[in-house]
Amino acid sequence: MKLGASLIAINVMLAGLIASSHVQAEELLVGEDSMQVGNVTVSVGGGTALLSLPGVAYTVSLIPGTFNSASKHKNSEIDDEIGWALNGAITLPINPDYSFSVAGFYAAIEDSGTITCPIQNTCGIPDRSDGSKRRNFGTAANITTNRDVDHWSGSIEVRRRLGPVGLTIAGHYVALGADMRAIDQDIDISFEQPTPLGPPSAYAETLDARYYGGFVAWGGTYTPLFLSDLWSYLGLQSSFRIQGGLYHVETKYQGVFVRLANTQTTLSRSRDDIAFVGGLTLETRKKLSARTVLFLRSDYEYYSWVPDMTYDDVAIGQQGLSPVTRIDDDDAFSMRTSLCLTIGLGPDELFRD
Repeated sequence: MKLGASLIAINVMLAGLIASSHVQAEELLVGEDSMQVGNVTVSVGGGTALLSLPGVAYTVSLIPGTFNSASKHKNSEIDDEIGWALNGAITLPINPDYSFSVAGFYAAIEDSGTITCPIQNTCGIPDRSDGSKRRNFGTAANITTNRDVDHWSGSIEVRRRLGPVGLTIAGHYVALGADMRAIDQDIDISFEQPTPLGPPSAYAETLDARYYGGFVAWGGTYTPLFLSDLWSYLGLQSSFRIQGGLYHVETKYQGVFVRLANTQTTLSRSRDDIAFVGGLTLETRKKLSARTVLFLRSDYEYYSWVPDMTYDDVAIGQQGLSPVTRIDDDDAFSMRTSLCLTIGLGPDELFRD
């Protein structure tokens, strides 16, 4: 609830910034309605990002005096951390009905935390140095996890303008495009003991998922119900975009475990899958001048497939003499909210109403 309230507050503040611009309300030419032959527009923006991903459960709690699992730790959970995002697009009209655009975004999210094992032999780690066994700590220990996630995309698309729909959608379009996306994760886990028997152990992981595919989209400009007079008074215009596509996903995992200073083991895994990625984009725009438009943009995306690592698949309560590391899967949700600026390039006469 605190996260939702924070995001709503951010949206309200940014929307207020747009509405309070001291510019005469003019007829707003945006999106597909702003395109003129020879008119190139460049959009850039930045804001906040949220990405809900499966947690990391590398270490376990042990039944004291045994190697048997009592429960798995939650070393990292990325579900309410807010990061930052940048986005941009270049749109080139081909003719009055068609346009071509290149777009992309980059978002970065971080998570960190520490788990304390106050009593010896109560925490364990999957140890690949001997290929089979789960290790425990002979003393109390602190387990610190740092997780960095890079989420990005680059796409190209061709868009065709269509006419108005009903009373609320002033103009709409359909688009067909190709897209490459990525969710790249770097995870570092360190194991520190107050009175170490030797150098601390550590685990480092890279988990990269690449999405290659195509998508279709439908969008348009509209006036929110019951707000037409207010939107007209403030000089605002809203737009929407619904997008969906199928992607081939290539996932690569590499984990490096260091036990003491002289023992290092590396394990690699890979997996190919098919994923659906769907999204909704909402924008509220205000024209600042003949060449510039300021807008608040929110992107919501759903991923039907993201990697979810299993490091020790032995049942809780068992010793785990043959733990298996594999790439499992789950779904994910992302959200980005940005304040953006669109600038028109070219001779002045292309931007006159």
